[in-house]
Amino acid sequence: MRVCGVICEYDPFHNGHAHHLRRVRELSGCEYIVCAMSGYFTQRGEAALVSKWARAEMALRCGADAVFELPTLFALRDAQRFALGGVALLDGLGVVTHLGFGSESADADALRRQALATPDPDALRAGLACGKAHARALGEATGQDAGKPNDTLAVEYLRAMRLLGAAWETVAVPRAGGGHHDGALSAMASASAVRRALRQGEDVSRAMPEAAWSLLVRQWEEGACQRADGLDGALLACLRRMDAAEMAQAADIGEGLEHRFARAAWTASGREALLDRVKCKRYTRARLSRIASQLLLGLTRSLALSHPLPDYARLLGFRREARPLLAAISERSRLPLVLRPAKFRIQHNAAFALDLRAAALWPLGCGAPQLRAGDRELTQKVIILDETTISD
Repeated sequence: MRVCGVICEYDPFHNGHAHHLRRVRELSGCEYIVCAMSGYFTQRGEAALVSKWARAEMALRCGADAVFELPTLFALRDAQRFALGGVALLDGLGVVTHLGFGSESADADALRRQALATPDPDALRAGLACGKAHARALGEATGQDAGKPNDTLAVEYLRAMRLLGAAWETVAVPRAGGGHHDGALSAMASASAVRRALRQGEDVSRAMPEAAWSLLVRQWEEGACQRADGLDGALLACLRRMDAAEMAQAADIGEGLEHRFARAAWTASGREALLDRVKCKRYTRARLSRIASQLLLGLTRSLALSHPLPDYARLLGFRREARPLLAAISERSRLPLVLRPAKFRIQHNAAFALDLRAAALWPLGCGAPQLRAGDRELTQKVIILDETTISD
């Protein structure tokens, strides 16, 4: 059985993602594609536009065969830990033979050489001392172009594979359409462009497969889409209840940054204003955004250290046609499969409890607290999609 793993966010699922899955299947010759997808919060440090259930269904309708949740503990971290969590989760399933990823260069051999390169220690120390994320500092210390975010992640995937001994074949798919942060809305627009256009009231249907678009419309009509400032009040309320010593416990905070957050929390009017006040050239905005959400959710350094790798695999959904894949995972997985989360919760897994907190808070950002996502975490059945519903 040939199975290709994909680490993703799909926030939301757009034409570029559909193109990527098609090419991954074509280039790898794999029978199945299994995704490790972020849950309610993403690697840029923000709440996802729509629920993980809606995004999982989008992926299943548009080319994926099974979707597992990348725990919040790894989804809300820098590129190095995001990649390590995704690779470890896929490796733990025991069936993956290939890894597919997007790339600006699409040169798998060059990316592998980059992953094996020994960094200049002085350059690495200097980069970290300036507050750069580990992945960026490491990339620059090995001569990597920091302006290629997909390649940066690809190199981290390859390093994680080497660390974990995952001897997979890799499939690098050239990025289609605009750049990672391209604000233009087009048929191959980026996810950030789609989110921005949607919140401005524009029609984003041309940027998404019809099956994904119809699901997004339903979420929008039900008031189940995250507003840009939806969790600002919750974040500020949380920060104003904390002192600097408590903030210092966040997973990725350091170098006295907690004092900047503590001061800014009392003068900022919202999340963006908070980040503006904390921002300086030593820290990327993405890192500060992740720290803000870590503080909101209680993602602490001690929690991260106690769970260095994913220790469960939460299945969100699969295509009925992929039952042989699920049977193989059930037989070979080295991770406990979470199919009935109410029973898994009894084990008091702290990382899983973090996922539950994320689910409980996320609906507040939609302006619809009646959306009982927290309860749904314990009762939602795995999505099983019939083959006849799959979109081309």
